[in-house]
Amino acid sequence: MGILNQSEWPVDVPRTPGQYMLERSLSDIWNTAVYDGTPTGIAVDKYTIVIDREIRRKMIEFGFLDNDGTPIEPYNIRDIDWVRQMIEEARNG
Repeated sequence: MGILNQSEWPVDVPRTPGQYMLERSLSDIWNTAVYDGTPTGIAVDKYTIVIDREIRRKMIEFGFLDNDGTPIEPYNIRDIDWVRQMIEEARNG
């Protein structure tokens, strides 16, 4: 089975600039709540601020927002359906 045939199987979360901070913070929320005894709501609130700050910073860095948070250009979130569409268009020439 070739790699193009395998493209029907992947499933993933659509990515945004700063997405790594969401994944990292979920672990931090768990660790803070379980190991430090912080109430879950407080841990979630704390890391929501961290996540939002990093995504905003990356959106500014990559030119999608200005420093005030105003959109400069739209950010299109690509998902697996978009990948499949691109493969199909490439196959059909």
